[in-house]
Amino acid sequence: MRPIVMFIFSVLVWLSFCQSALATGDCDHDGIVTYTEVRSAIDMFLGTENVARCVDENSSGDIDIHEVQNTINTFIGLIPANSPPVANPVILQNAVFTGVAVTLDGSNSSDVNGDNLTFNWVLSNKPANSIATLSSSTEISPSFTPDLPGIYSINLVVNDGKLDSAVATVTINATAPYLELSKIDPFFGSVTILSLPYTVNTASSQTLTGIPTPTYATIDTFTLKAMGSNFTIENLSAADSTGLVVPYFSGLSNGQTISAGSPVTFSLRSPLTNNNTVSLSYRFTITETKQTFTYNVNLRTN
Repeated sequence: MRPIVMFIFSVLVWLSFCQSALATGDCDHDGIVTYTEVRSAIDMFLGTENVARCVDENSSGDIDIHEVQNTINTFIGLIPANSPPVANPVILQNAVFTGVAVTLDGSNSSDVNGDNLTFNWVLSNKPANSIATLSSSTEISPSFTPDLPGIYSINLVVNDGKLDSAVATVTINATAPYLELSKIDPFFGSVTILSLPYTVNTASSQTLTGIPTPTYATIDTFTLKAMGSNFTIENLSAADSTGLVVPYFSGLSNGQTISAGSPVTFSLRSPLTNNNTVSLSYRFTITETKQTFTYNVNLRTN
């Protein structure tokens, strides 16, 4: 008679992982056992199972249960429980200005199970009256352009095909582009940040020597740095109310563009005054903001 029951072995262990093994086999009374082993994606060999149970119908019609030794190797597959992914949004700029596109990046998001991720971005907060929108809600690296100064919050949720991540939020503070003015100390090289509009009234007395003999005096040196946008110089002028010398800007000209990311250093200069005191005035205006620079100085040199 043919055997009527197949060998079945199954182990199910629940910890933080699901461990399972299943082996099935055909057994007949000639002692030959064949089986098919079903494994999970991650296998761990744990040992050898030496007992297989067979149930045979003998010639008298009774049921015999006997063991077939040394037949089946047992494997337990470790199947990690699916864990939710982790969203990790970042922005790629150190500073954010209105009118300048902001690029977001979700590539640092992760999934412990190694599943492919999909992305869901939401611009959850923006200043009142802002019409800013994301370029895409599903790309890994969308962008948007802040149109008003203020706080913008962007949420990211990633999904591994089964579970959503917790919401992760990145917040930025967008400011209006501006032109930064700084002053460079002529002796120590230290830099002092100033603000525009800028006005100063001062006096300076200098004795200049050297080989060759100097022909001009440098009164002060400044740097203009455009933040977030380009700016233009207009109405640039340098004058002496006494008419004894012709002062000038060195490194800055009328109509010059101060490009974002490219600082411009300039100096206020005058020919030597031959021990006379002259009254000098240096001026310019920023086209985009109408902010002014005014430097008045009474200068005396050798």
